[in-house]
Amino acid sequence: MSKQRILGKIKKLLAMVERGNEHESANAMRKAQALMNEHGLTDADVQLSDVGHAFVTSANAAKTQPRWSHDLAVAVMNAIGVEAVFSRSQQKMLVRFIGVGERPEVAAYCYQVLSRQLRAARKAFMATQSKRLLPATKTNRANLYCEGWIDAVQRQLHNVAPTEHEQALVAQYKEQLFGRADLPKADMRAPKDKSRDASAFGVGFRDGKKVQLNAGVNGQEQAKLGGPTA
Repeated sequence: MSKQRILGKIKKLLAMVERGNEHESANAMRKAQALMNEHGLTDADVQLSDVGHAFVTSANAAKTQPRWSHDLAVAVMNAIGVEAVFSRSQQKMLVRFIGVGERPEVAAYCYQVLSRQLRAARKAFMATQSKRLLPATKTNRANLYCEGWIDAVQRQLHNVAPTEHEQALVAQYKEQLFGRADLPKADMRAPKDKSRDASAFGVGFRDGKKVQLNAGVNGQEQAKLGGPTA
């Protein structure tokens, strides 16, 4: 029997302890403790089994991420109640969402949907720019556009704050994954502050306000993100 299945059985027994009568609770507790002793598991192991992670490809592939890419991950992180860590693997930039229950998978899904919409919006914006502009100017304006788009979108999201207990579990989980050392902060580059490009932020903000977001909680955390309104 795999460790996950064993942990699943223990968690079911512990749930019976909470809702059973005195005799059933005592019997369930004995069985749970016996399984834990048999497989060398602790209370911390059982609690940490609720924490997991999900990977998703970053909206930008560069090793040094533009600020808007970081902002997108943070917007999703705050909306779903998870933590986000950038990492590089096989020439791909990844975002790892870490949290309790199904939240990491929900965050990865939300990030993918928003990332796809943002890339399409960025491409459409760049098509409106004069062909006579330098590539660097186009890129700078596109980056500012993305920042404005994300700023508008995140204003529509309702943030979920993890409990102190959940934060402690995630911290323990991260320690298991990465050790005690502080994680290196992802390299990030900001767009150049040029007044002639500043209007791109406002265009992005305007377009981001058109994105329709539907988020709900039904028993377990779920989220649906729709396309832009007409």
